[in-house]
Amino acid sequence: MGQHYQQLIETLRMSQHREQEGYLTKIIKSVPDSDTAGALDPRVRDTIEQHAQNLTLLLPEEGSEADKESGEFDKPEMSAEDIAAFPVEEIRTAMVRSSLDITRRDIRIIEDTIQGRNGDIGLRIYRPGTGTSLPAIVYLHSGAFIAGSLDESRHICKALAEMVHAVVIAVDYRLAPEHPFPAGLMDSLDAVQWAYSQADVLGIHPDQIAIVGSSAGGNLAIGCSVLDRQQGTSFIGFQALLYPPLNSAGVTAEDFQWKLNDHGTENKRQQDHRELTVGAIQGYAFLGGKVYDLYLQQKTKKTDPLVSPLLLEDVSQLPETMIVTAEFDYLNHEGEAMAARLARAGVQTTLLRYQGLDHAFVEKIGYYPQAEDCLAEIAHAIRQKWGIEGGESV
Repeated sequence: MGQHYQQLIETLRMSQHREQEGYLTKIIKSVPDSDTAGALDPRVRDTIEQHAQNLTLLLPEEGSEADKESGEFDKPEMSAEDIAAFPVEEIRTAMVRSSLDITRRDIRIIEDTIQGRNGDIGLRIYRPGTGTSLPAIVYLHSGAFIAGSLDESRHICKALAEMVHAVVIAVDYRLAPEHPFPAGLMDSLDAVQWAYSQADVLGIHPDQIAIVGSSAGGNLAIGCSVLDRQQGTSFIGFQALLYPPLNSAGVTAEDFQWKLNDHGTENKRQQDHRELTVGAIQGYAFLGGKVYDLYLQQKTKKTDPLVSPLLLEDVSQLPETMIVTAEFDYLNHEGEAMAARLARAGVQTTLLRYQGLDHAFVEKIGYYPQAEDCLAEIAHAIRQKWGIEGGESV
């Protein structure tokens, strides 16, 4: 993280396009070191080829090109034998991403275990020095419901704790296929309820609880917010969803119809990286079906609103929301459709879109300037929500 990195951070903060449409604020950030519309971020280019090769191996040989362009693949549900044979551990290893600690101050880290409705839940609590009545952030890591860990999200959590001056509670929710839906969701909700009940002990303000989830964690985060409202507790006052999967059934809905061309892959300026981006996008599309089979195991329909929140009948009671999307991410249509739905329902919503990036870029904090910028935007939104002084841009 040298001078060039800091210059890119400054460019991201100073150069952005902002639109206001009713309850929806759109913030669009271009690649900081490129003036070309549709450019692939050079940091993504360095890694996407290997990701594309790995994911393309998962693509079925059958299926027409039209099916692949539309995101429709022959995806029969996995049997119990298929699930048992699925290389889960190999995928868990392959999904680990490198990151760096960008914090400047000491963040105290406490390991804890709480009793949830279905057993013990591991927590890792990050405290930014002293203070009471601090805001709290419940953090749910990425990993496609089958992978991810507290260790892999530690640099994100430390940065949020410092930027907001908040207590960050990272949840070691249970993973599929060993623990299918709704195990991870219930663990996450139990952690939210525990944070509220232990506000005095934790030194947090019980009315300033946010939830932040990345990828699969974003799905769990909005699921927690839905259940929180349904139960009449309303503990969660703000949610940030980073490139969340919100429509596992792939159902065409208002604001949502998946098309490969809508990812900008037809732009002539993008032809030099089309093969890379298309390979990765199509690979994620096919792998997504397998992941949901592992997560649901034919016990729950993919159209269940807690699995596919984009299909919720009513979103008007959900908390203020920030949704983060990336231009070359298979899931960006789902996040942007949800942002539009929330805003129409009267929920104050911010859509933060990063051009030139692919999925899970925040997990590369310390390497991608957009990762740090994204966390700074989330931190700013949380502080603004509750009029919080302190915190700092790292």
